[in-house]
Amino acid sequence: MDDDSFVLEQIPENLVSLFDKRKYKWGGRLVYPDVSMVTWGLPELTRYFLTTHRVTPTTLWAHCDPPGWSGLFSSADNASEAELQLRGSWIDSVTPRAGGWDRQVIEGSFMLISLEMYFRPLFQRFVELCRTSGGTGQYRWNQQSVLAMAVQLFVEKDELYVGTFEYIHTQDTSKALQFWAGLPDTPWSNAALTHVGQQIQQLTASQPVTWLGASAQPCEIEHVGKGWGEHRLCQRSPAKPCVFYSFGISTDFSFDTQLAKLSECKGYCFDPTVSHDSQLGDNLLFFKTAASSLDEELNRHWDAWTSVPRFKKWQGHARISVLKMDCEGCEFAIARDVEREEPDFWQKVDQFAVEIHVPKKFMPTDEHVIELGRLFSQLELAGLHLRDAMMTSCSQEDESTGCHPMLQKVGYPCEKEQMCQNLLFAR
Repeated sequence: MDDDSFVLEQIPENLVSLFDKRKYKWGGRLVYPDVSMVTWGLPELTRYFLTTHRVTPTTLWAHCDPPGWSGLFSSADNASEAELQLRGSWIDSVTPRAGGWDRQVIEGSFMLISLEMYFRPLFQRFVELCRTSGGTGQYRWNQQSVLAMAVQLFVEKDELYVGTFEYIHTQDTSKALQFWAGLPDTPWSNAALTHVGQQIQQLTASQPVTWLGASAQPCEIEHVGKGWGEHRLCQRSPAKPCVFYSFGISTDFSFDTQLAKLSECKGYCFDPTVSHDSQLGDNLLFFKTAASSLDEELNRHWDAWTSVPRFKKWQGHARISVLKMDCEGCEFAIARDVEREEPDFWQKVDQFAVEIHVPKKFMPTDEHVIELGRLFSQLELAGLHLRDAMMTSCSQEDESTGCHPMLQKVGYPCEKEQMCQNLLFAR
């Protein structure tokens, strides 16, 4: 519920109990047709999702004119003059003026959501597809229009609750018009980056940890490895048999040697820049293989490269006890790979130790920043919380490239001598 929304009368029943009793999956107070400009392209993206994932929608076809596939398209039948002027001649040549998806949404300032429904893999996959498409994500595509379409894809008619109590919400369309007009003060925000940035600052200042839920396991930090090869982990005894992955070992594999001995897990170690025997040590295997990067030219440069989910699938591993990544840039591609190849990947990882390299040398584009935010978001949704942060310096040359302005705008730590950040996420 938004902080500028108000329930004007006493609700006669406990809504949580009502949801449990009636088995509702979604609810709200007001259903109405959203404006055209914040939904253009969404029906077409939904066509792609339905085709590629072979999903049979629950109520979507009833919201299409004509009902069915042929009615799943964008139209401008309720577009205002201001919207039409912003889109210009493009509207006449591309977007029909009648029919299509009816844009019936549940007003986003007051919603009731079943977490079981919201965190279903297919539901999350559709929402993430819409977010990463760009769309009008700066304003609303990651809010009520996308959720309305998701409800029409996955929620049955009798699983939807619409209240009748008195309720109001303030409205201001100026921000949407600013976005479409391309004005310079269009907002950009990434809650995940801001959230983790604040946690890092609390941890490094030895302030109390306030973001762990009741289900969080105890975490006594232990130092594994020596020198530049050191990483911190929660002291745990994983169920046997177990495996760990270590990307970016270079010539210092003290972390891997010690972890294999402490955990009695089999270690899989990767680095395309060095050569080692395939049997690196007791219970350690080496692969002269790179983890995938956002830079396709860099991927082609290596003799062999793989995504982490793809390697896991190839090996048939059900669970990863520890995933360590210190590979100078590969950390920005893993969220994309997880989304594409194994959306529930993080549910099968117990600890994730990663070195985030924030100089612009490693994060040159907006995509890198967005993917880092997506990674933090995926970890949070999977129950992997920040447990330790060790801020170290990168090379003087690397740090001289500075920080991406998007990082600075959201307040993510990016000061000199703190640009190589060893973070530990665990349950």
